[in-house]
Amino acid sequence: MPDTTSSNAIDFRRIIERSCREHGTGCPRCECSRVYSLKDGRNRCRDCGYTFHALSRRWINRGHMPLESWAVLLRCFEDGLNVNQAARVLGVKYDTAHRAYGTIRSAILADMCGFDDLFDKRGELMGFCPNLDREELQTLCDGCRSYVFQLASTGGRILLSLMPGAKARDVLAWPLPKKQWRCFIHTDTYQGRDALVFACCKKGRDLFSRHFTEELLHLDRVNDLKSFVDGWLAQFRAIKPEAYPLYLAEALLRYNMRGRPMTSYLVSCLCRVVPERGA
Repeated sequence: MPDTTSSNAIDFRRIIERSCREHGTGCPRCECSRVYSLKDGRNRCRDCGYTFHALSRRWINRGHMPLESWAVLLRCFEDGLNVNQAARVLGVKYDTAHRAYGTIRSAILADMCGFDDLFDKRGELMGFCPNLDREELQTLCDGCRSYVFQLASTGGRILLSLMPGAKARDVLAWPLPKKQWRCFIHTDTYQGRDALVFACCKKGRDLFSRHFTEELLHLDRVNDLKSFVDGWLAQFRAIKPEAYPLYLAEALLRYNMRGRPMTSYLVSCLCRVVPERGA
């Protein structure tokens, strides 16, 4: 009988390599197109001298997990298995599966909202609350770098985008109705957007709780987005406010693609180069 496992692995590798080529064959460090092939199958940039292979500096290369494992892991992710379940299916440690899930969420968020203002040069989501161990709440909020995202509905889908230059402390001061939503805070409509959404630490939420409303806002009235996101996030015991963009991006992707396969989109995201940029 033919070895279907080996055949599937080869097919998946071809899919990955094709997707990587679609996202650029130049140098992943300096983006120069002047590269040449080496005898060992790798490439070298004529400008910066960087030696690389097809997966170098791409999201899917983070964690150094074999492509055969990625094929299985993506099925686990699409099927909604949690990290523990995925680790058991793969036969790997929890930390390995957790890092891989984090990489998938990072790749989704970067595809939706860009890279430079959200990730550092290593491809790690930048923290936004540098003073969590301090007691002076006002000082803490003055130093807050929480990202503000815009939600906009179009054609039955919800688009997520970063609001350039805005921070949570700015929006908290605006005379705009706001409501707490898990570790998030969402506003009423703003400049044609369904809502602005951002995270805030518990101390910050407690400090500004008197400014929140219990009334229905636009996001409460339209479609079933909030109930869908709530249902999906309910499986996670606690999401750190600083990690919320990753989980929000995943939930929105699942909302937009409910009933449709996600693997092709996930592969495309994972095969993008992680830029050597960022703050």
